[in-house]
Amino acid sequence: MNTLRRISRQTPQCLRRFTTSSRPQRAAGVHDAFLDEMDPTKQAQAQPPAPNTDSLASDLTRLLGGTRQNTAGPNATRQRFSAPTGRPSAASHELALQELARVGGERGVLNQTPRKWKEGDVYAPHDLSIGEAKKWKKIVRRPEKDCFDMLGKNPMLFYKNLPLLDHFTSETGRIRAGKETGLRLRNQRRVARAVRRAISIGLMPSVYRHPELDHDKLKITDYRQQRDIIN
Repeated sequence: MNTLRRISRQTPQCLRRFTTSSRPQRAAGVHDAFLDEMDPTKQAQAQPPAPNTDSLASDLTRLLGGTRQNTAGPNATRQRFSAPTGRPSAASHELALQELARVGGERGVLNQTPRKWKEGDVYAPHDLSIGEAKKWKKIVRRPEKDCFDMLGKNPMLFYKNLPLLDHFTSETGRIRAGKETGLRLRNQRRVARAVRRAISIGLMPSVYRHPELDHDKLKITDYRQQRDIIN
C-alpha cells in the first residue's frame, strides 16, 4: 500500500537587502569572512605597518646628541660666577660686578644697607654683621603734629586724592594705625572713612597699591638716580 509522506521543503532565503542609504550592503553570515579575505584593502589594514628605520635612526641620533650636549657642557652661569675650586676668584668677582651693573647697578644694593659707607672708611669684618647693622637702622618716628589740623582741612574731602590717601595705607591696602600716621583720633576716623569711600566708588584698589602710583614713584626714583650720576 502506497503511503503518501509529506516532505518538508526548506524555503530559500533572499540575501538581498533594501536600504535608502547610498552605502552598499554585503551579504551577512558566513560570507563576510570570505569576502574580507578576498578584499585587498582589508588585507592591507589587517597587516601591521612596517616601522620606518630611517626616522627611528634619526630620532635616536638626535636624542643621543642632545644628551651628550647637555651632560658635557657645564652650566654657563655657574662657570661665570664660580671658580673650579668652589671659591670666588678675582675674575669671577669682576664678572659678578659687571652682571650686577648690567641688571640694575650696585646703587640699588647699596641703598638697602643701613650704614652709608664712604671712600676711605676703615672697617672690620664685625662691622658688616647683622648686629652692627641694626645699630644703624633708621627709626621711623611718629609725627608730632596732625597735618590736617595744621592745614585746617577735613580729611573726608580728599577721598579723590589718591596720592594723599596712599600715605595712609600700606602696600596691601590696609589703613595705617594712628601711631604711624600721627593723626588724632577724630581725623584718623575721617581718613579711614575717606579711604573706604574711595574704594567703594572704584577709585582705589582695596588689596594692593594703585599701579599709577608705583609708576610715578619709579619715575621719581629714576630721575634721582640720573641726577646723582650726573653730579
